[in-house]
Amino acid sequence: MSRDRRVPYLELLEQSLVERMIDEALDVLERTGVLVENAEGCRLLEDAGMRVSKRTDRGAVISITRVLVEQSLKTAP
Repeated sequence: MSRDRRVPYLELLEQSLVERMIDEALDVLERTGVLVENAEGCRLLEDAGMRVSKRTDRGAVISITRVLVEQSLKTAP
């Protein structure tokens, strides 16, 4: 909030910035992966062809492809 303003206001992000943020998040999911701590979740992702880059005592670090994310978003209720 600006010091000159006494009323809260909302500034929306530009569409190009939103698209960039989504693109970079998808890159992180694919290159770095995410720690999945649920055995069934790990199994489902592996069965879907996702790559396990590391197993730990807490779960597995799984890379999730952009294609899987986009397909999942299209089929989610």
